Amino acid sequence: MKTTEKFVKMRCGQYQMGEVLYVRPSLVFTRNHFSTKRKLTCAEIGVQRGDNAHRIYRVLSPERLVLIDCWQPIVRDDIGENYSACDDNYEYTCESFKDVSNVEIIKGYSKDVLPTLKTNSFDYFYIDGGHLVDECAADVLEGIRLVKIGGILAGHDYGAESRIVYYKDESKGVGVQQAIHYVFDGMYVNGETGDW
Repeated sequence: MKTTEKFVKMRCGQYQMGEVLYVRPSLVFTRNHFSTKRKLTCAEIGVQRGDNAHRIYRVLSPERLVLIDCWQPIVRDDIGENYSACDDNYEYTCESFKDVSNVEIIKGYSKDVLPTLKTNSFDYFYIDGGHLVDECAADVLEGIRLVKIGGILAGHDYGAESRIVYYKDESKGVGVQQAIHYVFDGMYVNGETGDW
């Protein structure tokens, strides 16, 4: 995956690589980490319209990319989630990847899909699914099983204000932060502009 394209940090804290805008920090880290490796296998949970999936595809040029989402309406006023255009998002994602043979789109809940995937099969595994503590923790635990040794497990919605943080007290984080700290108890978590 050798390339000469450089990342430029944008004002929003995300990055630009050539024409690819809003590249998330964990994707920059992953590209640098695997700068000499070819044939990456990647996955994303929580695809929505496929915007980040396209960034993963363009930045990492994976040999295989698995996209998993339930594409079911989710409205949770208590945590500010409202995803109701799911049929349109699913169709848009399928249409945008229809001519890409190495992208597999799986419609289903991560709790049902992830146990069917082979252990140690992904170089980069990105989680942007359910934001409740138990949902996110379950995805992270499955992600640990699915990522190859030396691979990258990352995710979104950690908290834009975070840099390198660790909270022993779960009351200092909400949702995704609590799940990450619960699973990785006693370890530092690198959170940059929303990613962990």
